[in-house]
Amino acid sequence: MQAVNFNQRLLTSAGALLAATGMGLAAVGSHLLATQLEPAALRSFEAGVQFQCLNALGTLVMAWWAGRTGSGRILALTGWGLVSGVMLFSGSIYATHAGWLESAGPLAPIGGTLVIVSWLAFAFACLRPRPAGG
Repeated sequence: MQAVNFNQRLLTSAGALLAATGMGLAAVGSHLLATQLEPAALRSFEAGVQFQCLNALGTLVMAWWAGRTGSGRILALTGWGLVSGVMLFSGSIYATHAGWLESAGPLAPIGGTLVIVSWLAFAFACLRPRPAGG
């Protein structure tokens, strides 16, 4: 097993921060927003939180796999693609419900596409042969 490099540690921290903020936003949604948002808006907010939390775990898996296999550069890119996609997708939903954006506009689909591409890149990266001695 190789030593974990700085980028992998940073990606792990980003995944943990996405998970922590996702849990905090889940609490906000269930305790504060449940009585303030229309049901459809609340479902949209909750979808953003679920998307964030699921992909936060994915970010942690990608960082772990990069450290385990020694293919850090490719997997780090997929992990950062995931983080960026979540920020665009979920962030645009949160900003819309906070009144900072009129709509999620093109940000949510761009973020969702980035997440899908990142997961596909991760799948292909996992199929690549491991370096000799790894």
